Order: sequence, then C-alpha cells, then structure tokens
Amino acid sequence: MKTWYEKHRKEKLEYQKNYQLNNRRYKKYQDNYRKSEHGKLIRHNARKKYRDSKNGHILHYQIDMLKRYGYLIMENCAICNNPKTECHHPNNKLPLHVYWLCKKHHVEQHYKKIEILSILKEREKNA
Repeated sequence: MKTWYEKHRKEKLEYQKNYQLNNRRYKKYQDNYRKSEHGKLIRHNARKKYRDSKNGHILHYQIDMLKRYGYLIMENCAICNNPKTECHHPNNKLPLHVYWLCKKHHVEQHYKKIEILSILKEREKNA
C-alpha cells in the first residue's frame, strides 16, 4: 500500500516549485515596495507606533507597581467624580503626571472629544 506522500509526490514537487518561484517574486515585490517613498513612510510610521506602544506598556507596568506598593493612590474621575477610574497619561515622557478618568471620559479624551486641562482650569476658576 502506497503512503500519501508516494501517491501525491508529483503534486508536492509541483507545489514546492511554484512556492519557491512565487516566494522569489514576492520578496522582489517587497524589496521594491520598501524602497519606494510610500513604503518608507509606512515602515517609519510602523516603527514609531511600535516604539510608542512599547513605552506605553512600560508605563502601565510602572503605574501598576506604584499602585501595588501604595506610592500612587487611585482617585475619583477628575470630571464626573466616578470612583471607578483609569489612569491617563497626557505625556508619556512624564510617567507620574497622570489624570484619573472614568472609562467614558478616558475614551472621550483619546478621541479628542474633551480636553481635560481646559475643564480643570475652568473648575479652579469657579471654585
């Protein structure tokens, strides 16, 4: 009795030949794309996004450690005073400069629907 490989040997060889040919074509296409202006721009943006997200992960870790050891205490939302809050970093280069926002206002802040600083300044003027 023949094994599956023996039965499909020709098909497998043909597939491998086509795969290698297509792989070479694809690599050539990729190289040309990377050298183009659009390819360079896309690659630059992807690297920048990766670096920023990597810093973001480090910030989240630092904040978690500070909360765990009691150096940073969660506060109520800076806008609506909701006790369930998330940490918002307006500037990633200042890891301890944070605002505590509820989920709703945190999402709005990221979509630029609200501006935290202007709301807090108005509140201080009125107080």
